[in-house]
Amino acid sequence: MVSSTPSDQAQPSAVPNGPAIVIAVTMGDAAGIGPELCIRLLQEKTWPEGSFPLVIGDYRVLERAAKAVGLPLQVPRLKEIPDPLVGPAILDLPQALSGLDVTPGRHQAPCGAAAARYIETAVQACRNGHCAGLV
Repeated sequence: MVSSTPSDQAQPSAVPNGPAIVIAVTMGDAAGIGPELCIRLLQEKTWPEGSFPLVIGDYRVLERAAKAVGLPLQVPRLKEIPDPLVGPAILDLPQALSGLDVTPGRHQAPCGAAAARYIETAVQACRNGHCAGLV
């Protein structure tokens, strides 16, 4: 798990009379631009209307993307979604890629299958009430 001090972490805006709104954000194709976009999203310090993202994907791929764009990865790495989730995080699903070393920019069938797994997990998180929506 990556830890950071509270001042390093983005803070969700308060929602009047309610908890923060968690939005599931799937990483997309591990060989595409999705991981880099997720890293940039996680750099935001505030999100609208008290929401924050839960990125669903492969932590190892996101680490590679963070290094590629020169940005730190300073959010918790989760194996399951806690109740309540109180800030931005990454739900790590390394089994979706089965240990595949991804080559950025190359079409690889396992990356497509993993992207589908991320979507399925996001849908289930919404159905279970952990997330209010997904992207």
